[in-house]
Amino acid sequence: YALRRLGHDAKGIDISSNAIRYALSHFGSDYYNGDLAEYIKKNDEKFDLIIAIELIEHLTDPSQFISDCSSVLKNDGAILLTTPNKDFVNKETSIWKTDLPPVHIFWAGAKSLGFLGKKNNLTAELINFRGSYPRNENKILNYLILRYQKEPQKPALMSDGASNPTINSSRLKNLLKFVLIKTSPLRTISN
Repeated sequence: YALRRLGHDAKGIDISSNAIRYALSHFGSDYYNGDLAEYIKKNDEKFDLIIAIELIEHLTDPSQFISDCSSVLKNDGAILLTTPNKDFVNKETSIWKTDLPPVHIFWAGAKSLGFLGKKNNLTAELINFRGSYPRNENKILNYLILRYQKEPQKPALMSDGASNPTINSSRLKNLLKFVLIKTSPLRTISN
């Protein structure tokens, strides 16, 4: 819906009939109830971009999903995929640090995603959000920053997909981070 509001031709696909019913009643008609493989059998269109946000970790056959995505991409198309990153955690202390099966079935790092891409003639490029991802998210701090921010929030990514180098912290923001995040009792109370 947001992409269509920006002028793009976008379609939504979901296996949840409830989600599709809600989308159809609130956001228009460009939604399909089913999985990508079913959609491909009934449609022959190609896409510039496929967005799969926090999806692949729920699939029993992520390789087939990437293959299906690849089959409906235009020649210069791309897949924007997010998933919990196995490389983000300490391998010595964690065997599986994400939702356990049957919720999350697949947990990948850069090597696995690179392999899936290569197998489907795609190049996998990982974007490191480590500096953007709050390890100890603080809801009060987030509220205060958004509430009193004088200028619009800068995007985390540039139009070419690279991290935005202009994002910097103000002194007040750094002070609030120190007080509300680094100070354990305050962090616990505010969360």
